[in-house]
Amino acid sequence: LFTDKNVSDGYLETKHQSDANFNLKKKTLEMGFQAANPVAETASQTTWNRMVNSAIQCDVIEDLRRKTDFDQKVSQNDELDEFLREVAVRVEEALQSNETMNVFEDEFAKLGDDDEAGGSGKQSTNFVEVRNFHKLEYCKGRRVTCIKFEPGQDYVIAASFVENNTFEQRVDKSGKDIPSSILIYKFEDLHVMEPQFILISPVEINRFEFNPQDTNIIVGGCLNGQIIVWDLAEAKEKLAEKKSKAKRRQRDFNKMDKGQDEDDLIIKHKFLSPIAESHKSAVVSLQWMPEKMELKAKGQITQKQSKSTRNFLSLSQDGTIHFWDIRHQEKGASEATMKSIFAVAGMMRKDGTGDMGGSHLLFEKEQFGPTFRMATDQGEVCLIDWSVRGTADENSRPEFIKELYDNERSYRPVIGFQKS
Repeated sequence: LFTDKNVSDGYLETKHQSDANFNLKKKTLEMGFQAANPVAETASQTTWNRMVNSAIQCDVIEDLRRKTDFDQKVSQNDELDEFLREVAVRVEEALQSNETMNVFEDEFAKLGDDDEAGGSGKQSTNFVEVRNFHKLEYCKGRRVTCIKFEPGQDYVIAASFVENNTFEQRVDKSGKDIPSSILIYKFEDLHVMEPQFILISPVEINRFEFNPQDTNIIVGGCLNGQIIVWDLAEAKEKLAEKKSKAKRRQRDFNKMDKGQDEDDLIIKHKFLSPIAESHKSAVVSLQWMPEKMELKAKGQITQKQSKSTRNFLSLSQDGTIHFWDIRHQEKGASEATMKSIFAVAGMMRKDGTGDMGGSHLLFEKEQFGPTFRMATDQGEVCLIDWSVRGTADENSRPEFIKELYDNERSYRPVIGFQKS
């Protein structure tokens, strides 16, 4: 079996064979181990202070024991004593009633839901919707950003609509122009539900204002900081002419062909400010100049000569204020471009914590001067003087803020600002 062979002779295969003479002995070894943390003995010493008894003695001031003249007058006032006797019983009853009522109860829960109010026998509110004015293609899925009555008109109202996007959706669409609209309704006749005019804007409108003297002029502030202007004069003339023709033909103007009216109702903007010359953030307030004031270049004011004002102010979230004149156009600019004639920016807070952001503007009714009131984004009210000019020092800023009224309890943006 075990002999020398060449490789070319092939291979040799041996099968497994059991040898009965070979026995394997198995042994089992049991062992164990244990681990323990080392133990070391240490000692420390702290400083001990002895106990010392201490005491404070106060001397009674003799002046506090004496009654002041006011205390003597109160104690000897018979009318005050009689008044306290009369109201003591009623005050006690009021305090007892406060103890027996649940101050944490939600009173609005008793009003019921809108779904439960329709014939279910539960409590409902007393408010009844008379008429719902809407234009489906301009209102569906949108929210209202501003509502204004037309000055001098009790039945004409305008509302601006923008897309009802969340913050994440608005971030995704940032930098893109999103069209919006302003619908003007005349609800003197509740049977007419169609808007009187539809103002189209290539960007989203956040605020708008009617011209108080010439209500055909409407200015709007956009969410991207631009300013837009509409003029309704020509559209109102066409509407009045068409109504007169319809009346002569003895037919109802409101029942005319819908497609024919739609083109007449839509009004495009007249002016739109360039993005580079506009606000850097959303416009939060618009205010027309007072009746007697007219604005010139560099913020100078003169006595107004025209019948209606043509100057207005716009305020953005970053506190920048632009002054506009709807008659002002730059040389070489297109007819649809309007630029501001003056601006106030960089209003530093007095404590030096940063620039002051704005939320509302307000003029006095009969004022004639370069000042106005401004409500800030932190609940403050200040008086602004735009006639202040800077100094020769380039690092210093003009102090536009003349007065500042703040309150520790008001630290949020002002949402309403009106003169009493």
